[in-house]
Amino acid sequence: MSANLAMTERHGRLLAAFAERAARLAENLADRALAADDAAEAADLARAFHTVGRSLRQAIALEQRLERDAARAQRQARESGEVDPQAVDARKRLLADQLRALAWRESEPLDVDLAGEDDCAEELLCEHLEQELENAAAADPKSFLATPVETQVTHFLSRFHSAAPSKLKPLARPQRAERAAPA
Repeated sequence: MSANLAMTERHGRLLAAFAERAARLAENLADRALAADDAAEAADLARAFHTVGRSLRQAIALEQRLERDAARAQRQARESGEVDPQAVDARKRLLADQLRALAWRESEPLDVDLAGEDDCAEELLCEHLEQELENAAAADPKSFLATPVETQVTHFLSRFHSAAPSKLKPLARPQRAERAAPA
């Protein structure tokens, strides 16, 4: 995910959280202003309500603007033939999740040349997987998105298997210990 995209997502989350808090605060101030017995206190609470209400309206307007800007950027990318980076990132996450679900485990230790003493095969394969996905997405993003997920999963599995077929085997599920029958 690009740094700009991550920053935009973070700002969106913060803005949404702020808007929720401002709405709760505005409700509280309005309730307190309406219930106030003292005219001066009611006026102070009403001014505070007005200020918080304005901040809330600005937060809502900014959220809407961010949404419009994102939609416009996606539309322009489609029209110009560019690939939406969010779609590429989403596809990479989907493929990584599916491939990890079909995890491969090393059946014998890797050579020290392939991995350091502290590296486990699973971590090495996950790093390799992430790099392979990154390379495939960068090489031809349009094709990366257009290829069916099932085809991509099969392709990446065959690449891992052909890379070291004698060293890799499917990950076996742990066996549950059989419970002894009561005597």
